Amino acid sequence: MFDMSRKCNDLSSQSQHIEHKIPGWQPSYLRRRVLILFAVTFCGVLAALEALHHVSQAHDGIASSVKSRHYLWTYGTTAIFTVIATFWSRVEFQVKQRAPWKSMAENPGEASESMLLDYISEMQLASIVKAMGNKHFDMASGVTCSMFLRLLVIFSTGLFSLQMDQVHRSSGPIYPVVGQAVINGNQIAMAQVSLRVMEVCLVLGAWY
Repeated sequence: MFDMSRKCNDLSSQSQHIEHKIPGWQPSYLRRRVLILFAVTFCGVLAALEALHHVSQAHDGIASSVKSRHYLWTYGTTAIFTVIATFWSRVEFQVKQRAPWKSMAENPGEASESMLLDYISEMQLASIVKAMGNKHFDMASGVTCSMFLRLLVIFSTGLFSLQMDQVHRSSGPIYPVVGQAVINGNQIAMAQVSLRVMEVCLVLGAWY
């Protein structure tokens, strides 16, 4: 009984400490300037994709390329999104880690809704549903954004396609002869489906 009373007192004092700590404290990846940097990054990538799409439409491809360079375009883009997703995973982890303490400080209640609240060990979709039920919208947003970034990585592998030999037709101004020239070169073009899915994910990611 004495041990139980002592534990309750310890929990109460810890809760009071958290109440004073949480409002002025944020984990490093949850600070406002870091989250703004992510939002700016998402918008910058979105603008870059639109610029590349414009070039691809205007010139029937982004650039002439051999097959090996096509792999560089494809997996280079995937690597960029993988790095972004890796950094965002720290945001997701810290928002999950902070959730019990924030809940305890803002609305002390049952241990299952505060100190014993566990989002880290759950599947992402399950943690989103649980967070929405608990009205932990920042937690749900962090995990949802991680899912969008995973989709970005997946669809980025199919963003660029290699178009084969292009055919150009021309007619001479003097002789009524229609000629045909075959250019033995490959053009890197952007796949519309992958591009649009990625743009939606970026817009939602920046909004969340």
